[in-house]
Amino acid sequence: MIIRRALVLLGGVLAMAQAHAGFVQLDGFIPVIDGASRSVAPYPTANTTTTNAATFEEVAGRARVTLGGNGNSAGGVLLTYNFSPAIDLTDGGTNTQFFLVMDRIERALAAEGQNALSVTIEARDTSGVNGTYNTGIGSVPGGQSMVLNFNCSVNPVCFSPTPNFSSINRITVRLQFPQNYAANDDVTHVDMDSIYVTPTGGAFPPVFTSGGTTASYREGVTGTAIEFAASGVPEPTLSLSGSLPTGVTWNSSTYTISGTPAAGTMGVYHPVITATNSAGSAGRTFTLNVEGPPEITSAASTQFNEGQSNSFTVTADGVPAPTFSIISGSLPDGVSLSAAGVLSGRRWMRNRRVMRSPLKQTMVSRRRIPRRLC
Repeated sequence: MIIRRALVLLGGVLAMAQAHAGFVQLDGFIPVIDGASRSVAPYPTANTTTTNAATFEEVAGRARVTLGGNGNSAGGVLLTYNFSPAIDLTDGGTNTQFFLVMDRIERALAAEGQNALSVTIEARDTSGVNGTYNTGIGSVPGGQSMVLNFNCSVNPVCFSPTPNFSSINRITVRLQFPQNYAANDDVTHVDMDSIYVTPTGGAFPPVFTSGGTTASYREGVTGTAIEFAASGVPEPTLSLSGSLPTGVTWNSSTYTISGTPAAGTMGVYHPVITATNSAGSAGRTFTLNVEGPPEITSAASTQFNEGQSNSFTVTADGVPAPTFSIISGSLPDGVSLSAAGVLSGRRWMRNRRVMRSPLKQTMVSRRRIPRRLC
């Protein structure tokens, strides 16, 4: 489960959460906001310095970054977002800050008061003004969300110069180790969940980040636990409504569905998972299939008449939906069973014999008499 830590407003005092409309998710690792192209460049590049290059990967909706500064430069990762057409980051004047959701910032060898990470964001507007905000943060293994204000009317620590945030065509986010000539094993590990633009205070409604929309269990067999998580500020709580099969439960602390479906619970269940915080809520309908063996529910016999087109549908319960076939015995010439369970055909028979299968028994005579499948 993703845990959201307290907010930190770098260079100032955190304002109370205000309106929560208008928030924009620039990057959720993955997806990236529609209309943007993103490039990722770890540096330094090979053979250019004595510093080991940074690493970047996207795993389970997070960016995982490793940074070091063991040589004559500091390693980093540069994320570049280009927008065409330009984007209004303010969403009509509502948004006032960048909001970086960090699940982990850890530099094990950092001394007290020493930074673990340097963060620089540049935003360029369509007139060419390129505003820059640079800051640093210490080691926070449990995660820390970072707020970078758009302009100096909110806080004196801000972008300089101030671009027109309602018409931005490029944004760069640079994550960098805070120094060079560090020890080889002196590294910073960063897990970044997302990059948002939000109103002052950073409140935004929940967005599901894991759990999927469907899973299958089987009667009498313990299923793999299904864990749900959602991002949002404040940290959302998750709840479940609707029914689950007997033997399967919802854990309101770990936000998981788990258990062993009892006999006779075969079927399809549609519980709804809801994530809620003060900024809003999000619902997800989940489909849980409980598989069970098929059981024939149609009549045990039917009558086919010689020389006439005949049809009978064999039905059965089961999850997943069963298909039908003859596994032993045979049917008369001209009569067949489809995978969907339709028994059909027409045939004149001259030789009296008995034909058996698990689904039917056929009596045939030399005389033209009604034929019964039973």
